[in-house]
Amino acid sequence: MEALDPDVIARVEQLTLAAKEASLGAISGIHSAKRRGTSVEFAEHKEYAPGDDVRRIDWRAYARFDRYYLKQFQDEANLKVYVVFDASGSMGYGDGTRGTNKLAYARTLAAGLCHLALSQRDAVGLMTLADGGREFLPARTRSSHFEEIVHRLVRAQPKGKGALAAGVTSLTELVRGRGLCIVISDLLDRARPGDQSVLDALEVIAARGIEVSVLHVQHPDERDFPFETPAFFSSMEDSRRMFVQPRVLQKMFVQEMQRYRQEVAVRLSAARIDHQLAWTDGPPAELLSAYLSRRMHLLRVRA
Repeated sequence: MEALDPDVIARVEQLTLAAKEASLGAISGIHSAKRRGTSVEFAEHKEYAPGDDVRRIDWRAYARFDRYYLKQFQDEANLKVYVVFDASGSMGYGDGTRGTNKLAYARTLAAGLCHLALSQRDAVGLMTLADGGREFLPARTRSSHFEEIVHRLVRAQPKGKGALAAGVTSLTELVRGRGLCIVISDLLDRARPGDQSVLDALEVIAARGIEVSVLHVQHPDERDFPFETPAFFSSMEDSRRMFVQPRVLQKMFVQEMQRYRQEVAVRLSAARIDHQLAWTDGPPAELLSAYLSRRMHLLRVRA
């Protein structure tokens, strides 16, 4: 079984440690300004589920309804966080010489955010997109849920097309009640003519009331295109391959990537979607800190 593979165990342990370091280095501020507050006043009941703290059972409610209920208080989170993790082929770019591999960097961001949310008693779910398919882990609050999240992130390997637009669109059926969707991707999701693009899909789910944040993962090579030697360049998501003269292509490539990043920023801002560039040559803790600070500022402005 893969779970018993020493290499898998080592990678799980490494990611767990990286996630905890990143989350501890970030601002603990993922909660919406709309949450109930920070007092400990009684708010409502929640039906008991295995694993809940039995010390919080309301025995008066049990005597009345013959069912177990827990008391919830106003400082307890009721936010559901859904992390959409892009593991398509393009996310496998990067050998570490000029910045961390995009998928490895995205894993740390995803695990760090999940660790932060679970530590604040939020429910966390994970959708992994790779090779045209998706795998969904429902939102849960128990601390052991983090282990399953880390295992799934480690098992996710960059392959094929991510079907990011379809995965994002499916959230309208999966997310119930108040939720936050965090998309972690390079957003290089090629839509065929007539198909919905990932930006279209993000605009649609935001318009339907789902709160959305995007961590736009980029490698420094996608900013600078530092290549000089003529060579064959191969697509990481299909069989396309072409011979390139880097010095001829460099200016056009840099301008096109700048144009696309600008388009992403403008369209997501217009849709009231929080957007944060995530360059893989920067410390994950600093990126998470900037994201959480920005998120809290936006929520205060919108409140």
